[in-house]
Amino acid sequence: MGCSTNTTSVCPAQGCPPPYEYSPTSPVACFCALPLFVGYRLKSPGFSDFPPYRDTFQENVTTHLKLFLYQLHIDSLAWEEGNRLRMVLKFYPVSDDVNSTHFFNDKGADSPSSGLSKGALAGLVLGTIVGAVTLSAVVTLLIMRMHVRKYIELSRRRHCEFLMFMKLVFR
Repeated sequence: MGCSTNTTSVCPAQGCPPPYEYSPTSPVACFCALPLFVGYRLKSPGFSDFPPYRDTFQENVTTHLKLFLYQLHIDSLAWEEGNRLRMVLKFYPVSDDVNSTHFFNDKGADSPSSGLSKGALAGLVLGTIVGAVTLSAVVTLLIMRMHVRKYIELSRRRHCEFLMFMKLVFR
C-alpha cells in the first residue's frame, strides 16, 4: 500500500515561496505547504533492510497520529553506527480546496485550551517571587550566622590576648 506521489516536475520552480515546498505525496497537484520536520531514530531495529517495511511504517505512523497517509513523507534515511536508522519525516497539512486553506487533521484536537488563565499566571508569578525572597532570606541568615560565630571566636581570642598582655605588663 504505497502512497500516491504527486509529480512536482510540472509545477513551476519558483511557485512556492521559501520556506514552503511542494508536497510530493499530496493528491492535489502542485500543493504548496510548510511541512513539519521530525527527526526520528530507530535504535537497534530488528531488520537491516528498511525499504520492505517502509509502507507498513508509514501506515502505522499515520494511523496512530490520525493523519492521512499522504500527509507523511519520509525525506531521508541513513544508517548510523551501532545499527541505528535515522529518518527525517515531513508531515504536511491537509489541503481544503473549497476554502483554499491548509490545516492538520483536527481529529482529537477538541481538547480544551492548554493555556494558563490570568489568575493562574499571577499565582505562579507571586509564588515564584515569594519563593525567591524566602530562599534569599534563608541564605542571608546562614551567612550571617557563620560570620557571627567567627566574630565571637575572634573577640574571645582578643579578650584572652588582652588579659595575657595585662598579666605580663603588671606583674
